[in-house]
Amino acid sequence: MNDLEIRGIVLDFSRPIPWSVIDALLTQRLQQARERNDRPGMSTAETENLRGEIRCLKNLLALPRAADRVSEPPTPVELA
Repeated sequence: MNDLEIRGIVLDFSRPIPWSVIDALLTQRLQQARERNDRPGMSTAETENLRGEIRCLKNLLALPRAADRVSEPPTPVELA
């Protein structure tokens, strides 16, 4: 089986997943992480880990904007 269900949304990995579906899932996860971050009672380590998760989710959500900023592929010299 190539399917994965997350919060009622079934992802079928046998076909490309539209960015809108991925965006919706990441946005939902980001909101949940922010809500957990607002709750009192977490240790410093838990707070740091959660903030790292929030940063990763925000970076993933920013990928389309970052791709739009790239006008030309890097040259082999730039990749070295």
